[in-house]
Amino acid sequence: MTAIETPPEPCIRLNGMPVDAYPAIAPDALRGRLRPIVVAGDPVLREPCAPVAAEQFGTPELEQLVCDLFLTMYAADGVGLAANQVGVGLQLFTFDVTDDGFREVGHICNPVIEIGPPDAEGQASQRVTDSEGCLSVPGIYKDVARFDHAIVRGLDWQGNPVAVEGFDYIARCFIHETDHLKGHLYVDYLTGRHRRDALRGMHEFIEPLAAAREARAQEILAAAGASGS
Repeated sequence: MTAIETPPEPCIRLNGMPVDAYPAIAPDALRGRLRPIVVAGDPVLREPCAPVAAEQFGTPELEQLVCDLFLTMYAADGVGLAANQVGVGLQLFTFDVTDDGFREVGHICNPVIEIGPPDAEGQASQRVTDSEGCLSVPGIYKDVARFDHAIVRGLDWQGNPVAVEGFDYIARCFIHETDHLKGHLYVDYLTGRHRRDALRGMHEFIEPLAAAREARAQEILAAAGASGS
């Protein structure tokens, strides 16, 4: 999912747990490798992803994939990135999304999402229509209705339980990313003409944004090297 402007000094939660402070770029990204982002039309985006298997948790390969997703997400100026968006058909996504004074950072394997539960005061969730973009439909933003509250549960790369709750834009991000893992794109919710316009319009952005990601990744890693991170 693509980014919006974020407010200053949010309350920060890492994989759903409060932390006092956290870098603007997750440290995992500094161990990552930039991966190409596949775009709409690639079959991998339409195939439901396989669960991360028990024997994959805790492995260097899964950890590296998390790192690669973080770096690629930041390089693309995104707030969420699913594994199949870099061509890997596993149930895993990363996120770093801020809204309404909260910043949620982390990753989650085998997510199970509860969409639209009542909030703590028993108020029912609502569908809210807002602009949405996708790194796999580059450069295009369209209005999509999503529930304004979601809870996502799963595991981190080591197999530890994770539960993260989001409202408004954060909920939108979680729903968007879990949709990816089921083989869905946000353009699936558009009517025929708007969907066709999005899929046609993205082509002019593919190469320029790929070049920008490469440059941004180099900046991130160079800045980390200069600071000794």
